[in-house]
Amino acid sequence: MGIFSKYKYEDYPDGTHCVYKTACITRDTTLFGMVIGMFDVINISKPSNIGGVLVRLPRYVVPGFCTGLVFGLTTCTLTQVRKKDDHYNYMWGGAAAGAVMGACKRSFAVGTPCTVLFALIGVLYKEARLNDFVFFPKVNHCYGSYDTYFSRSDFTLTPDRPKYTGQDPEESV
Repeated sequence: MGIFSKYKYEDYPDGTHCVYKTACITRDTTLFGMVIGMFDVINISKPSNIGGVLVRLPRYVVPGFCTGLVFGLTTCTLTQVRKKDDHYNYMWGGAAAGAVMGACKRSFAVGTPCTVLFALIGVLYKEARLNDFVFFPKVNHCYGSYDTYFSRSDFTLTPDRPKYTGQDPEESV
């Protein structure tokens, strides 16, 4: 997966390497905004030319970039200033990101619920990190995975028939 598996937000403890951690979270939120924007372009607005795509896409990418930037900077700065690594840093980081989302959408009706929701998500994320909760565990399939099934070259439903040699199978034993 390249860039996603190499650089992770959890590589360093909170309050250190603020630029690195902010870049990691901004990358993820920007790509999430791009995915949502492409979903809108393909399924909802369906522009007829590239100009329509270039007008619609920044409506989702820019708020994604801004919320990730503000969340990363707020949590790291609060951890350094308060010299405590607790849930409040993530709560205020999520609340700031929600406020920026409302500002990017130019809507108080969007900003207020996003502030509360992002603050709650920040607290839950920090709680999950403190208790070593794994969001997406590694699944070991007992019969292999999707890739192992399609990497084999034999897609027949029955085994191969034995070659005909002209003798009975009982006589050759």
